[in-house]
Amino acid sequence: MAGDQRAVISARIIGAVHRDTPKLKMFMISVLWSDNTEVIIYRSFQEFRKCHRQLKKRFPIMNIFKRNDRVIPQI
Repeated sequence: MAGDQRAVISARIIGAVHRDTPKLKMFMISVLWSDNTEVIIYRSFQEFRKCHRQLKKRFPIMNIFKRNDRVIPQI
């Protein structure tokens, strides 16, 4: 198992924290790995945005909605 690389099977947001004083925005993300271990990671809002953009670039086929379809129409 020492030479094997593990891969992410799934990731889900399990919580978020938002406080005004001190200014804090954190996300708690549960990550399930291919070796059946589950790790909870904590990321700031900026780190989460960066991660989300990287995932969208890496897995574009999973994004089934075109950019125009993701915009909420004005009434």
